[in-house]
Amino acid sequence: MRVLEETFALGFLARQFTSTADGLGLLACALFGRFLEMLPKLHFTEHAFALQLFLQGAERLIDVVVANTNLHVVSPPF
Repeated sequence: MRVLEETFALGFLARQFTSTADGLGLLACALFGRFLEMLPKLHFTEHAFALQLFLQGAERLIDVVVANTNLHVVSPPF
């Protein structure tokens, strides 16, 4: 019976923290509006081939790093 009381208390505490985090988003939106959002400027390079060679190694690394989002789900063996 004691375990149920502790779980309820921790659940209430977790809900209280999430509501506080949501409230800060409304405050930032009302005060600053779009002040904190910056649109990136487009930059076109004159030597696109050199830039492609520079980023080619990073592209291979990105292709290798793939995460499965459902690793915690246990599927039935049948």
